[in-house]
Amino acid sequence: MKKILKEQEVTATVAATETATQMIHLFKRAGTENYAIRYRPPANALLAFAGRKEIWKTTGTADKKTAEKIGLRLILELQDEADAYLTEFIPWVHQQMLTLSRPEADQLALQVSTGYAWEEFKRRQKEQADHIALQYAAMGLPAPAARPVITATESPPVKTRSPAKEATSQPNGITVEVIQAVFKLAAETRKAGTVTEKMRAREGRRLIDWMVANSIIELTPEDATIYTTSLRNDVAPKTAQNRFSLVSYAFSLALKSGHTVNIRLPFDPFANCGIVAAVGEGVATPREEISGEDFRVILASLPSVSLNAATHWAIKLSAVTGMRVGAIAGLRLNEVRKDGDIVCVQVKAREGNKTDIDYWIPVHNRVANEFYAWFQQQEGRPEDKLFKRASRSISNDFSTLLTQLKIKPEDGHQITFHSLRHSNTSWLNGLGIATAHANAMQGRKEGGSLGKYGSLAGVRTYAGQVINAPLWFDEDYLDQLENKNNNNL
Repeated sequence: MKKILKEQEVTATVAATETATQMIHLFKRAGTENYAIRYRPPANALLAFAGRKEIWKTTGTADKKTAEKIGLRLILELQDEADAYLTEFIPWVHQQMLTLSRPEADQLALQVSTGYAWEEFKRRQKEQADHIALQYAAMGLPAPAARPVITATESPPVKTRSPAKEATSQPNGITVEVIQAVFKLAAETRKAGTVTEKMRAREGRRLIDWMVANSIIELTPEDATIYTTSLRNDVAPKTAQNRFSLVSYAFSLALKSGHTVNIRLPFDPFANCGIVAAVGEGVATPREEISGEDFRVILASLPSVSLNAATHWAIKLSAVTGMRVGAIAGLRLNEVRKDGDIVCVQVKAREGNKTDIDYWIPVHNRVANEFYAWFQQQEGRPEDKLFKRASRSISNDFSTLLTQLKIKPEDGHQITFHSLRHSNTSWLNGLGIATAHANAMQGRKEGGSLGKYGSLAGVRTYAGQVINAPLWFDEDYLDQLENKNNNNL
């Protein structure tokens, strides 16, 4: 492919750029106003971009002319990085491989394959450029534009194991290449693009980065024990447990079925490892319900719809429907519907929604009318997402709000976004509606609840008991509930 020229304009026409340059074209992502660019690095420079075959960068503007100018600068920066990798870094690697000892060369190869050496090379280049700029500034002269050349004596240090460690690690460890294959197998046991696949792949990269940082060429059981200990000491207990589970699963799977894809794993290095919580420190603390009093404070402090619609509506919807944050964040435009006087939202059987059956949930009128009025103003294709914010971001917003409002759990319990679901469950039980109806709202399959009441027709059979009922966070909820029960006697 040809490079884009400095005097060439970036155009929003695909044909004008796709055939002439490595940049595809200016475009707008769904749900965004600003233009972005897409860039395809040369095949032999992919490691400079973490192996990505296509780079997306936003121009930060919705004005096409301005975006063309910014896009040109962005594409030139990416081309410069690819050029530096091919014309400066790769020759330096060749020079080093000819002069290093065999263990050092093995370690450098590992650092190059993981991207560590390239990042270190750029860091040293920047350090030298900054130093040169200071020297020229002291002389009252402009600094040269050319990048400093990294020589062999100034090269990033290549770490190796001690001779004693090398002598004992020959055939007894697992190489980086095998570890990469192990985590690739683990990731591919789930559909591509899922959260689980990404988490397993990321944990594999973390393990390899740790090996590089500690000059470990082959992973042994002793190394695995040290890595497990570092997890236990460096991150929160629950996070440590989750990350260890990802690593342990990958090696256990490869040991059982790796031979089917030519993975020769001699042993599971993590077989005798484990994350043990300290005394009095649970791996996962129980989730607490949110009191009505606390939630009224939260409601009064919600971000406005114009400022943060996703978090605003997610908190309200979860409080009255019990929906999980992932289900709300994943809502599509065609999954909100008004059936007569009942506003319903649908939870689809897709990754992250923890259900294999599609089902509808009625929305309480206290939230439904305002929410539906806002929903009708949203534009897009039926399959487009209603909210442009990830579930993790919404959960973080909620946690930040709790911190700001100084709402703290008691007795070591934990308040999270999911606590809204627990409060909703208790509310449904308190209303005295049939268990099958409560299960249907919560997405539970016991007794065939979803099959019977998950459709729009099924929702109509019980929605009247829910959408006008006193809410669990009303100040006089208990009084309303008592009056309601007395009237039913």
